Amino acid sequence: MRIAGANGINSWGQGSIDLLLLELAKRGHVVLDVPLPKRHWFSARWGGKPDGEIIAKHTRDGDVIVAHSFGCLRTWHAHQIRDFAAIICIAPAMSDSAEWNHPEHVHCLYSPKDLAIRIGARLLFHPFGAAGSKGFTQEGVTNVEYQCGHSDYFQPPLISRVADYVERVARMPRGVDLGGVGNRPTCETAHVTRTPTRIASEFRYSTEGEG
Repeated sequence: MRIAGANGINSWGQGSIDLLLLELAKRGHVVLDVPLPKRHWFSARWGGKPDGEIIAKHTRDGDVIVAHSFGCLRTWHAHQIRDFAAIICIAPAMSDSAEWNHPEHVHCLYSPKDLAIRIGARLLFHPFGAAGSKGFTQEGVTNVEYQCGHSDYFQPPLISRVADYVERVARMPRGVDLGGVGNRPTCETAHVTRTPTRIASEFRYSTEGEG
């Protein structure tokens, strides 16, 4: 099984999703950095669908895909074409009310402290939304709450915990709930829930003293 990555705007992912793919490659996984064009806030307004088609072209059914920020909206468009085994959205810059074809395959890592998402969600006539600060509302999606910034997921010590989570998702048969398997996806506190209300599990870890 391959793990593909889709980055957000203003970069090719070198400071975000590429770091996670590198960590997963070091652990022995086959990874794919999808070659997406560099988008800025203006071109992103129309870039989601054509970029999703690029993702679909370079991936195949059964792949796991990890996306960051605007890359999550790109992936949403790609999943209209591809049947991914799992979709892991990290700080998704898209609407929290987005409808996924198979919500049970979707995992959302979000943070109420994500100022980039909160500001972007206020832009008029733009596809950005607030999912990265509060999760998705669709029933069946697994939402994981963090307390960190927009790209902190890709920095120590959190990156190793995010990689742990991705590994567990990639190894689980489709439809298996991750709640209670002992994943440690937190920087300060994380709550893993299945929307809209059922709590799957809760983890509390302190990063005090970690470098």
